[in-house]
Amino acid sequence: MPLPPPSREIITPPLRLAQACLGSVYTQKGSEEARNLFHAGASLWAVIVEVDNSEARSLEMLVATIMAQSTLLSCSSATVSFIPKRENVSELKDRSSAPIWCLWLSDLIQSLHTGVAANFSSRELWTKMPSSTHDFHDIYERLVYGARDDELQSILPGGMTTPEDAVLLLMAIISDAIYLRQALGRLVLTKEGRSMSNPFVPLTPDTELERMQMQLSQGLDRWESQFQGVMAADVMAFYHYCRLYISCPDLPALPPLSGYNNPVADIRSRYQSKAGNVFNIADSSIQQAWQVLDYAALRSKTGEKLCAIWLPIVVFHAGLVIWASISLVGGVEGRDKSGSKRSLLAFKVELEGMPWPCCAGMAAVLENLMLSD
Repeated sequence: MPLPPPSREIITPPLRLAQACLGSVYTQKGSEEARNLFHAGASLWAVIVEVDNSEARSLEMLVATIMAQSTLLSCSSATVSFIPKRENVSELKDRSSAPIWCLWLSDLIQSLHTGVAANFSSRELWTKMPSSTHDFHDIYERLVYGARDDELQSILPGGMTTPEDAVLLLMAIISDAIYLRQALGRLVLTKEGRSMSNPFVPLTPDTELERMQMQLSQGLDRWESQFQGVMAADVMAFYHYCRLYISCPDLPALPPLSGYNNPVADIRSRYQSKAGNVFNIADSSIQQAWQVLDYAALRSKTGEKLCAIWLPIVVFHAGLVIWASISLVGGVEGRDKSGSKRSLLAFKVELEGMPWPCCAGMAAVLENLMLSD
């Protein structure tokens, strides 16, 4: 992605507003002040780009967009102009990696919040790993497609143990998982009793989705072998969320059914239309959901004030999986595996302790689910 050097002129107004917007998340006024500042920054950004489109390529405007999007309140239209042209990307020698990683992370979090496809994938990023000169694509391909299980220890360079490396690889895995769910998941039949394999048509959506998700799961096995034991709790929560997302095909359908960003008075009416389909919440998905909560709770126990941008959505989705295992799977079996709806209280309390503006709405949704029949 070609980026000009930073300007030596006075700081641009959108960047000032973006900094204020991001900083306001941690103020006493919280979401209201962040919302007002974001709308002011977004309006100013649009006017400036409309007057002079060349500003869309300036480093200050890119950073301003990233910082504003980090409040989880921005829309994808503000970042479309920054998607690189594929025919020229491989020829670039100088790359500003950190802004690209931040932009990509914000894009992925937005995709998880809204349920829409991400704006660009891991195949469109040409960069180096944060702690070394290793090419990102080379390391990621070795992680996902490299060695067998008995060669896990030798698949990645031994010195690659930094949090930045770990998070970047998890971002690539969840990015591919989202793409698979958007592209192939919609083609997979939901009718109970379907045949999962067809020897005469080896590349059916079912078999291709299963094969690719198995590759991503093996990549997570290798990630765990490389990074477990040296990562902070918030990174491990992200890791277990990747496991959860891959193991739970119905996860993208849960936020709309719960009423998140889709206000409907009667929760039951939202999922009656899916009565013909069967929600399948595997035991492994339930275990991963509790692991996400356990690691997220470690942050609050240590008194850490900063909160990773991915923690709200991963904790919220984990809580929805527990809710689905109780209410949508139903029966004694669902209650035995996950307990009662009071189990959602732990997820609600954790979200209320996070400083991001979106957490209040997520906690309110979980409270409504606990009180619903």
